[in-house]
Amino acid sequence: MLTSQLFFDDEYTGSVFAADPYAVNGLPDTINATDGFAGDPAADGTLLHLGAAGTDNGVGTLALLNLGVVGV
Repeated sequence: MLTSQLFFDDEYTGSVFAADPYAVNGLPDTINATDGFAGDPAADGTLLHLGAAGTDNGVGTLALLNLGVVGV
């Protein structure tokens, strides 16, 4: 079993929160740099790499993450 957290770039998160239907909630009150759990997502490898991608519902986002799993 693996439990983990992944993080979006703050600029991307802000753009999502600025769009409907999320805009009614306002912008996030925590960014990665001040998140006690985030650490340094880019250095730690927990930052998702994003790109635009087509979906059945129009343009969406494709997120990529390299995940290494070591057996103990």
